Amino acid sequence: MEKTVEGLFTEEILCLAAEKFNVEPSTLEKIGDFENYIFKGKREDQEVIIRLTHSSHRLFEDIEAEIDWVSFLKNNGLNVYEQFRSQNNDYIEAFTAKDGSDFYACCYEKMPGVRLGWKDIKNNHDLVTAWGRTVGRLHKVTKNYEVPVGKSKRPNWDEEELLEIEKFKPDIPKDIVTYRNEVVHAIRKMPMTKDQFGLIHSDLHFGNFHYYEGQLYLFDFDDCTYHWFANDIAMPVYYTILAGELAGEFENTHQKEKFAAKFLADFFKGYDQENSRESIQEKDIEWFLRLRDIVLLSVLYKKFDLTNLPSQEKKFLDSVYHRLINKELIVKLT
Repeated sequence: MEKTVEGLFTEEILCLAAEKFNVEPSTLEKIGDFENYIFKGKREDQEVIIRLTHSSHRLFEDIEAEIDWVSFLKNNGLNVYEQFRSQNNDYIEAFTAKDGSDFYACCYEKMPGVRLGWKDIKNNHDLVTAWGRTVGRLHKVTKNYEVPVGKSKRPNWDEEELLEIEKFKPDIPKDIVTYRNEVVHAIRKMPMTKDQFGLIHSDLHFGNFHYYEGQLYLFDFDDCTYHWFANDIAMPVYYTILAGELAGEFENTHQKEKFAAKFLADFFKGYDQENSRESIQEKDIEWFLRLRDIVLLSVLYKKFDLTNLPSQEKKFLDSVYHRLINKELIVKLT
Protein backbone atom coordinates (compact mmCIF):
# COMPACT_ATOMS: atom_id res chain seq x y z
CA MET A 1 0.00 0.00 0.00
CA GLU A 2 1.17 3.54 -0.75
CA LYS A 3 2.51 5.40 2.29
CA THR A 4 -0.03 8.21 1.83
CA VAL A 5 -2.89 5.72 2.20
CA GLU A 6 -1.19 3.89 5.07
CA GLY A 7 -1.12 7.16 6.98
CA LEU A 8 -4.89 7.52 6.64
CA PHE A 9 -6.02 3.99 7.51
CA THR A 10 -6.80 3.57 11.21
CA GLU A 11 -7.94 0.90 13.61
CA GLU A 12 -11.03 3.01 14.24
CA ILE A 13 -12.05 2.91 10.57
CA LEU A 14 -11.52 -0.86 10.48
CA CYS A 15 -13.61 -1.47 13.60
CA LEU A 16 -16.40 0.82 12.41
CA ALA A 17 -16.52 -1.02 9.10
CA ALA A 18 -16.58 -4.43 10.80
CA GLU A 19 -19.36 -3.42 13.17
CA LYS A 20 -21.42 -1.94 10.32
CA PHE A 21 -21.38 -5.37 8.64
CA ASN A 22 -21.96 -7.29 11.91
CA VAL A 23 -18.42 -8.67 11.92
CA GLU A 24 -16.81 -9.09 15.33
CA PRO A 25 -13.71 -6.82 15.37
CA SER A 26 -11.80 -9.20 17.64
CA THR A 27 -11.95 -11.90 14.93
CA LEU A 28 -10.30 -9.77 12.24
CA GLU A 29 -7.02 -10.88 10.69
CA LYS A 30 -5.29 -8.99 7.89
CA ILE A 31 -4.58 -11.14 4.83
CA GLY A 32 -3.70 -8.49 2.25
CA ASP A 33 -2.80 -4.82 1.81
CA PHE A 34 -1.39 -4.36 -1.69
CA GLU A 35 -4.17 -2.41 -3.44
CA ASN A 36 -6.92 -2.84 -0.85
CA TYR A 37 -6.95 -3.70 2.83
CA ILE A 38 -8.28 -7.25 3.11
CA PHE A 39 -9.28 -8.86 6.42
CA LYS A 40 -10.96 -12.12 7.26
CA GLY A 41 -13.27 -12.36 10.24
CA LYS A 42 -16.46 -13.87 11.64
CA ARG A 43 -20.02 -12.73 10.93
CA GLU A 44 -22.50 -14.74 12.98
CA ASP A 45 -20.08 -17.70 13.03
CA GLN A 46 -19.55 -17.52 9.25
CA GLU A 47 -16.10 -16.72 7.90
CA VAL A 48 -16.22 -13.57 5.78
CA ILE A 49 -13.95 -11.07 4.08
CA ILE A 50 -13.93 -7.33 4.82
CA ARG A 51 -12.37 -5.23 2.05
CA LEU A 52 -11.55 -1.56 2.48
CA THR A 53 -10.72 0.44 -0.65
CA HIS A 54 -9.34 3.97 -0.58
CA SER A 55 -11.05 6.52 -2.79
CA SER A 56 -7.75 7.24 -4.55
CA HIS A 57 -7.85 3.67 -5.89
CA ARG A 58 -11.51 3.22 -6.87
CA LEU A 59 -14.54 5.48 -7.11
CA PHE A 60 -17.72 4.52 -5.27
CA GLU A 61 -19.40 3.99 -8.65
CA ASP A 62 -16.63 1.61 -9.74
CA ILE A 63 -17.20 -0.60 -6.70
CA GLU A 64 -20.95 -0.46 -7.20
CA ALA A 65 -20.49 -1.64 -10.79
CA GLU A 66 -18.16 -4.43 -9.66
CA ILE A 67 -20.73 -5.67 -7.13
CA ASP A 68 -23.48 -5.73 -9.74
CA TRP A 69 -21.39 -7.79 -12.15
CA VAL A 70 -20.28 -10.27 -9.48
CA SER A 71 -23.93 -10.73 -8.49
CA PHE A 72 -24.77 -11.36 -12.16
CA LEU A 73 -22.04 -13.99 -12.41
CA LYS A 74 -23.24 -15.72 -9.24
CA ASN A 75 -26.83 -15.76 -10.49
CA ASN A 76 -25.56 -17.40 -13.67
CA GLY A 77 -23.76 -20.27 -12.02
CA LEU A 78 -20.20 -19.01 -11.49
CA ASN A 79 -18.46 -19.94 -8.23
CA VAL A 80 -18.13 -16.41 -6.85
CA TYR A 81 -18.81 -15.04 -3.39
CA GLU A 82 -22.08 -13.92 -1.87
CA GLN A 83 -22.00 -10.23 -0.95
CA PHE A 84 -23.49 -9.14 2.37
CA ARG A 85 -25.46 -6.02 3.16
CA SER A 86 -24.66 -3.73 6.07
CA GLN A 87 -26.90 -2.68 8.92
CA ASN A 88 -28.03 0.11 6.58
CA ASN A 89 -29.00 -2.49 3.95
CA ASP A 90 -26.17 -1.31 1.69
CA TYR A 91 -23.41 -3.27 -0.01
CA ILE A 92 -20.91 -0.42 0.40
CA GLU A 93 -20.24 1.75 3.44
CA ALA A 94 -18.05 4.87 3.31
CA PHE A 95 -15.81 6.01 6.17
CA THR A 96 -14.11 9.39 6.03
CA ALA A 97 -10.39 9.65 6.79
CA LYS A 98 -8.69 12.59 8.47
CA ASP A 99 -7.89 14.30 5.16
CA GLY A 100 -11.49 14.14 3.92
CA SER A 101 -10.96 11.18 1.60
CA ASP A 102 -12.94 7.97 2.02
CA PHE A 103 -12.45 4.28 2.60
CA TYR A 104 -15.16 2.12 1.04
CA ALA A 105 -15.95 -1.07 2.94
CA CYS A 106 -17.59 -4.21 1.55
CA CYS A 107 -18.22 -7.63 3.08
CA TYR A 108 -18.13 -10.94 1.22
CA GLU A 109 -18.40 -14.64 1.80
CA LYS A 110 -15.01 -16.32 2.27
CA MET A 111 -14.63 -18.92 -0.46
CA PRO A 112 -13.87 -22.57 0.34
CA GLY A 113 -10.38 -23.93 -0.16
CA VAL A 114 -6.97 -22.27 0.04
CA ARG A 115 -4.76 -20.23 -2.25
CA LEU A 116 -2.38 -22.10 -4.50
CA GLY A 117 1.29 -21.83 -5.34
CA TRP A 118 3.60 -22.91 -8.14
CA LYS A 119 3.96 -26.46 -6.79
CA ASP A 120 0.18 -26.90 -6.79
CA ILE A 121 0.00 -26.03 -10.48
CA LYS A 122 3.25 -27.34 -11.93
CA ASN A 123 2.02 -30.84 -12.83
CA ASN A 124 -1.69 -30.58 -12.10
CA HIS A 125 -3.19 -30.80 -15.56
CA ASP A 126 -6.74 -31.29 -14.24
CA LEU A 127 -6.50 -28.01 -12.31
CA VAL A 128 -5.33 -26.12 -15.39
CA THR A 129 -8.16 -27.62 -17.44
CA ALA A 130 -10.65 -26.60 -14.73
CA TRP A 131 -9.07 -23.13 -14.81
CA GLY A 132 -9.68 -22.88 -18.54
CA ARG A 133 -13.20 -24.23 -18.20
CA THR A 134 -14.03 -21.61 -15.57
CA VAL A 135 -12.64 -18.73 -17.67
CA GLY A 136 -14.55 -20.03 -20.68
CA ARG A 137 -17.74 -20.16 -18.64
CA LEU A 138 -17.16 -16.62 -17.37
CA HIS A 139 -16.69 -15.32 -20.91
CA LYS A 140 -19.78 -17.12 -22.16
CA VAL A 141 -21.91 -15.67 -19.34
CA THR A 142 -20.53 -12.13 -19.48
CA LYS A 143 -21.58 -11.77 -23.13
CA ASN A 144 -25.13 -11.36 -21.84
CA TYR A 145 -24.35 -8.83 -19.11
CA GLU A 146 -25.92 -5.39 -19.37
CA VAL A 147 -25.27 -2.47 -17.07
CA PRO A 148 -28.44 -1.54 -15.13
CA VAL A 149 -30.19 1.57 -16.41
CA GLY A 150 -28.91 4.68 -14.68
CA LYS A 151 -25.85 2.96 -13.22
CA SER A 152 -22.17 3.43 -14.01
CA LYS A 153 -20.18 0.83 -15.94
CA ARG A 154 -16.75 -0.48 -15.15
CA PRO A 155 -13.83 1.30 -16.89
CA ASN A 156 -12.46 0.34 -20.27
CA TRP A 157 -8.99 -1.22 -20.32
CA ASP A 158 -7.32 1.93 -21.66
CA GLU A 159 -8.68 4.08 -18.82
CA GLU A 160 -6.25 2.33 -16.47
CA GLU A 161 -3.92 4.92 -14.93
CA LEU A 162 -1.15 2.31 -14.77
CA LEU A 163 -0.73 2.63 -18.52
CA GLU A 164 0.71 6.08 -17.79
CA ILE A 165 4.04 4.77 -16.61
CA GLU A 166 5.55 8.30 -16.74
CA LYS A 167 3.23 9.24 -13.89
CA PHE A 168 5.03 6.87 -11.54
CA LYS A 169 8.52 7.11 -13.05
CA PRO A 170 9.01 10.53 -14.69
CA ASP A 171 12.54 9.65 -15.85
CA ILE A 172 11.52 6.37 -17.49
CA PRO A 173 13.57 5.81 -20.67
CA LYS A 174 11.92 7.06 -23.85
CA ASP A 175 12.40 3.61 -25.43
CA ILE A 176 9.97 2.14 -22.89
CA VAL A 177 7.44 4.92 -23.48
CA THR A 178 7.68 4.34 -27.23
CA TYR A 179 7.25 0.61 -26.73
CA ARG A 180 4.21 1.22 -24.50
CA ASN A 181 2.68 3.34 -27.24
CA GLU A 182 3.33 0.64 -29.85
CA VAL A 183 1.68 -2.05 -27.72
CA VAL A 184 -1.36 0.06 -26.87
CA HIS A 185 -1.75 1.09 -30.52
CA ALA A 186 -1.59 -2.53 -31.71
CA ILE A 187 -4.19 -3.64 -29.15
CA ARG A 188 -6.56 -0.79 -30.00
CA LYS A 189 -6.65 -2.07 -33.59
CA MET A 190 -8.02 -5.47 -32.54
CA PRO A 191 -11.65 -6.28 -33.43
CA MET A 192 -14.13 -5.72 -30.59
CA THR A 193 -16.91 -8.18 -31.40
CA LYS A 194 -19.15 -9.70 -28.73
CA ASP A 195 -17.11 -12.91 -28.98
CA GLN A 196 -13.83 -11.09 -28.35
CA PHE A 197 -14.49 -8.17 -26.04
CA GLY A 198 -16.52 -7.63 -22.86
CA LEU A 199 -16.39 -7.25 -19.09
CA ILE A 200 -13.73 -9.62 -17.73
CA HIS A 201 -11.97 -10.40 -14.46
CA SER A 202 -8.65 -9.18 -15.90
CA ASP A 203 -6.46 -10.59 -13.11
CA LEU A 204 -7.35 -14.26 -12.80
CA HIS A 205 -3.97 -15.64 -11.78
CA PHE A 206 -3.73 -18.50 -9.29
CA GLY A 207 -3.65 -16.11 -6.34
CA ASN A 208 -7.20 -14.99 -7.08
CA PHE A 209 -9.05 -18.26 -6.83
CA HIS A 210 -9.30 -21.28 -4.57
CA TYR A 211 -9.35 -24.82 -5.95
CA TYR A 212 -11.70 -27.01 -3.97
CA GLU A 213 -13.10 -30.44 -4.83
CA GLY A 214 -12.20 -30.01 -8.50
CA GLN A 215 -13.72 -26.55 -8.93
CA LEU A 216 -12.40 -22.98 -8.96
CA TYR A 217 -13.87 -20.39 -6.60
CA LEU A 218 -13.12 -16.89 -7.86
CA PHE A 219 -12.48 -13.68 -5.95
CA ASP A 220 -10.72 -10.30 -6.17
CA PHE A 221 -12.73 -8.63 -8.91
CA ASP A 222 -11.17 -5.25 -8.09
CA ASP A 223 -9.55 -5.03 -11.54
CA CYS A 224 -12.56 -6.12 -13.60
CA THR A 225 -12.70 -4.06 -16.77
CA TYR A 226 -13.97 -4.01 -20.35
CA HIS A 227 -11.22 -5.80 -22.21
CA TRP A 228 -10.48 -8.49 -24.76
CA PHE A 229 -11.18 -12.03 -23.60
CA ALA A 230 -7.64 -12.91 -24.67
CA ASN A 231 -6.38 -10.85 -21.73
CA ASP A 232 -8.09 -13.23 -19.30
CA ILE A 233 -6.10 -16.04 -20.92
CA ALA A 234 -2.83 -14.12 -20.94
CA MET A 235 -2.95 -13.54 -17.17
CA PRO A 236 -2.87 -17.25 -16.18
CA VAL A 237 -0.01 -17.80 -18.65
CA TYR A 238 1.94 -14.75 -17.49
CA TYR A 239 1.75 -15.36 -13.75
CA THR A 240 2.28 -19.11 -13.97
CA ILE A 241 5.42 -18.62 -16.05
CA LEU A 242 6.53 -15.85 -13.68
CA ALA A 243 6.06 -18.16 -10.68
CA GLY A 244 8.10 -20.85 -12.39
CA GLU A 245 10.88 -18.38 -13.14
CA LEU A 246 10.98 -17.12 -9.55
CA ALA A 247 11.13 -20.72 -8.36
CA GLY A 248 14.10 -21.37 -10.68
CA GLU A 249 12.23 -24.09 -12.55
CA PHE A 250 13.22 -23.23 -16.13
CA GLU A 251 16.78 -24.01 -17.14
CA ASN A 252 16.44 -22.36 -20.54
CA THR A 253 14.02 -20.62 -22.89
CA HIS A 254 13.09 -23.84 -24.67
CA GLN A 255 12.00 -25.47 -21.42
CA LYS A 256 9.90 -22.43 -20.54
CA GLU A 257 8.22 -22.38 -23.95
CA LYS A 258 7.55 -26.12 -23.77
CA PHE A 259 5.85 -25.67 -20.38
CA ALA A 260 3.76 -22.75 -21.69
CA ALA A 261 2.61 -24.80 -24.69
CA LYS A 262 1.46 -27.66 -22.44
CA PHE A 263 -0.17 -25.23 -20.02
CA LEU A 264 -2.15 -23.58 -22.83
CA ALA A 265 -3.17 -26.96 -24.28
CA ASP A 266 -4.58 -28.04 -20.91
CA PHE A 267 -6.19 -24.63 -20.38
CA PHE A 268 -7.85 -24.59 -23.81
CA LYS A 269 -9.07 -28.14 -23.30
CA GLY A 270 -11.29 -26.75 -20.54
CA TYR A 271 -12.05 -23.41 -22.19
CA ASP A 272 -13.37 -25.11 -25.34
CA GLN A 273 -15.94 -26.99 -23.25
CA GLU A 274 -17.64 -23.70 -22.34
CA ASN A 275 -16.86 -21.09 -24.97
CA SER A 276 -15.66 -20.84 -28.55
CA ARG A 277 -12.17 -19.45 -28.98
CA GLU A 278 -12.22 -19.14 -32.76
CA SER A 279 -11.63 -15.39 -32.40
CA ILE A 280 -8.81 -15.77 -29.85
CA GLN A 281 -5.37 -16.29 -31.37
CA GLU A 282 -2.11 -17.01 -29.58
CA LYS A 283 -0.54 -14.02 -31.32
CA ASP A 284 -3.21 -11.85 -29.68
CA ILE A 285 -2.47 -13.37 -26.27
CA GLU A 286 1.18 -12.35 -26.74
CA TRP A 287 0.17 -8.67 -27.01
CA PHE A 288 -1.48 -8.93 -23.62
CA LEU A 289 1.63 -10.54 -22.15
CA ARG A 290 3.46 -7.42 -23.31
CA LEU A 291 0.76 -5.18 -21.86
CA ARG A 292 1.00 -6.93 -18.49
CA ASP A 293 4.72 -6.14 -18.28
CA ILE A 294 3.94 -2.46 -18.88
CA VAL A 295 1.22 -2.33 -16.24
CA LEU A 296 3.26 -4.37 -13.79
CA LEU A 297 6.29 -2.08 -14.06
CA SER A 298 4.00 0.87 -13.25
CA VAL A 299 2.65 -1.02 -10.24
CA LEU A 300 6.15 -1.71 -8.98
CA TYR A 301 7.21 1.93 -9.34
CA LYS A 302 4.00 2.99 -7.60
CA LYS A 303 4.16 0.52 -4.72
CA PHE A 304 7.83 -0.27 -4.08
CA ASP A 305 10.27 1.82 -2.07
CA LEU A 306 12.97 1.92 -4.72
CA THR A 307 15.56 3.22 -2.24
CA ASN A 308 15.23 0.15 -0.04
CA LEU A 309 14.34 -2.84 -2.18
CA PRO A 310 14.84 -6.39 -0.82
CA SER A 311 16.89 -8.53 -3.19
CA GLN A 312 13.92 -10.60 -4.40
CA GLU A 313 11.86 -7.50 -5.22
CA LYS A 314 14.82 -5.92 -7.02
CA LYS A 315 15.28 -9.09 -9.06
CA PHE A 316 11.57 -9.01 -9.93
CA LEU A 317 11.62 -5.34 -10.98
CA ASP A 318 14.82 -5.79 -12.97
CA SER A 319 13.39 -8.73 -14.92
CA VAL A 320 10.27 -6.77 -15.94
CA TYR A 321 12.37 -3.72 -16.85
CA HIS A 322 14.74 -5.86 -18.93
CA ARG A 323 11.90 -7.33 -20.95
CA LEU A 324 10.42 -3.91 -21.68
CA ILE A 325 13.66 -2.17 -22.62
CA ASN A 326 14.42 -5.09 -24.98
CA LYS A 327 10.82 -5.53 -26.23
CA GLU A 328 10.87 -9.16 -25.15
CA LEU A 329 8.06 -11.50 -24.14
CA ILE A 330 7.97 -13.34 -20.84
CA VAL A 331 7.40 -16.40 -23.02
CA LYS A 332 6.79 -16.89 -26.75
CA LEU A 333 3.60 -18.71 -27.72
CA THR A 334 3.95 -18.58 -31.51
